[in-house]
Amino acid sequence: MRYSLLFVILASLGFNLSAELLIFKEEKGSLVPLAEDDITKHGEAIASILLKYEWPMCNAFLLNDIDVAALLSPGVPYAQEQFIQRKLNEKFEHLRVVYIPDALFELFCIIQTCATKGQKNPLQDMVVKIMTAKWGSEMHRRWRIDITKLINHNVTDFKQLAEVRNQINKVYKDINDSMYMGKHSVFFYINSLLTTKLLALYHDLHKSKDSLAASAIIEKHVAQFTSVLINELLALYDPNKPENLRLPGTTGVGHDEDRDSIIDLARSLKNEKDSLLVTKVIALEYEARKMNKALLFRGTTFEEFPVGLALPQQTPGGQVAIQAKQKTLAGTSMAKREERIVPKGHRMSLEEAYWLKRNEPYSISFGNSLFAGILRDEHASVYYYLAEKNKPTFKAVGYALLVDKKEYYVYSNNNLFFIPPLSTLAALFERGEYFHARTKAAIAKKNSKEHEIRGLIGFKLKDPVGIILITRDPLRHAEIFSKFIAENSVILQLGNEADLTPEEKQFLEHTIAAQREAAQFYKNVRTVTPILQRWAQETKTKVQTKKMRERAKAVRARMQEVHYPHQSHR
Repeated sequence: MRYSLLFVILASLGFNLSAELLIFKEEKGSLVPLAEDDITKHGEAIASILLKYEWPMCNAFLLNDIDVAALLSPGVPYAQEQFIQRKLNEKFEHLRVVYIPDALFELFCIIQTCATKGQKNPLQDMVVKIMTAKWGSEMHRRWRIDITKLINHNVTDFKQLAEVRNQINKVYKDINDSMYMGKHSVFFYINSLLTTKLLALYHDLHKSKDSLAASAIIEKHVAQFTSVLINELLALYDPNKPENLRLPGTTGVGHDEDRDSIIDLARSLKNEKDSLLVTKVIALEYEARKMNKALLFRGTTFEEFPVGLALPQQTPGGQVAIQAKQKTLAGTSMAKREERIVPKGHRMSLEEAYWLKRNEPYSISFGNSLFAGILRDEHASVYYYLAEKNKPTFKAVGYALLVDKKEYYVYSNNNLFFIPPLSTLAALFERGEYFHARTKAAIAKKNSKEHEIRGLIGFKLKDPVGIILITRDPLRHAEIFSKFIAENSVILQLGNEADLTPEEKQFLEHTIAAQREAAQFYKNVRTVTPILQRWAQETKTKVQTKKMRERAKAVRARMQEVHYPHQSHR
């Protein structure tokens, strides 16, 4: 049976959920927004600290061991905001770093983007100017991160490999800088509006001199503030005047995909009181903050794979191929393989493709936050999948991966993920293959030719640098990935769990167990099954050898009688 699922992965896809940090100023014992003069004088210095140390942007920088331990070690509550607070206080004693869930930060940005249109909207105007300055007249490249040429670079030595990685990090750094630095700083524009709004709504926030106390006050009001933002966005949506939600850089009415994605968002947010999707994600963000771990989100499906041996069988009507059985595997880094081994023969099973070294590498994408992509690449947005009501067979279901930041920074979590060092702001306005996180794809042996990686759209990769494609036993890679999910994931059920049928409840209980089962299956294919296969082959060889010896003995006996018919009477 094939089940459609939507997953929320806290990790990785990879692809990470990084909560945002707001910057307030303490003045005469009260918190106030930054003044224009503060931003003009100190904006670049403040932005440089945020870009270097905030997750995941910090992945583009070479940090020393002391900073890595203090900033990225798991099990240290509020580590990121306290670390950045100390760094800021080395230069600016009056600044305060305050935590706000990423989902709320994104919702606020979306409202500011959609409130009006064109030059009447300062945020739209800023983003258009930034992108125009960056890409010029190359309209097709606006809003898109493309590092394919860098990944396909011909690497001849380790020094060159490091240079390619630096160039890739520079792509993301340039985009982050464009959102944080300069006179059109989107970050400081949003920071000023959002801090002003929070102080106006919650007067107890004014007297919070301590950063953690201020963050705690926002957490106390988080449910109410979530409702405020959702209602503000819904108020902008008028079914009779959808053009009110038009975004910058878009085309005419009727062909405005970007506008349509915001309309879809508004329609889905109407169901928030039932789905509680934003509410539950925010709760997970606070949990991850206390653990100092990153989050990843994923919307995906279970896949059926042909497994086992599909051997020819003799029937009265002739020889026919017995098809391999179908097995449902939960979230895999293996591409589904169905081609026939020979024309009109049986379709290749996963094991047969593995033995013949014909498994195809597969890369799974992850939303780097709940709403990333919703402005420019709706179908790559996690929220689009999780809020979709018609896609799953059962209720929309998610699971979340909690990812160790230090393990990723140092070891890429055993080479499973590529998490781009991209800020939340940049990810919200970007699109394409690499604005979100991906799993790495594995192939047994790389060659000079380009490898087609399923899950990527429209091109092949050589990738000697190992950004997406690595050299590893494909089934070992799939085993590690499924095991990682089984050990680090949390189920996120959307909607009213009381409405679930017994079948749906049982399905939820087995969701994570399916990952453990998949990991064991991959391990068996790599280890137990090949042993059985070798034993069967050896047994077959022994039988064939015995038959050949007996046949040869019989032939020699007949030849003896032909050439020496009277020999036995001598």
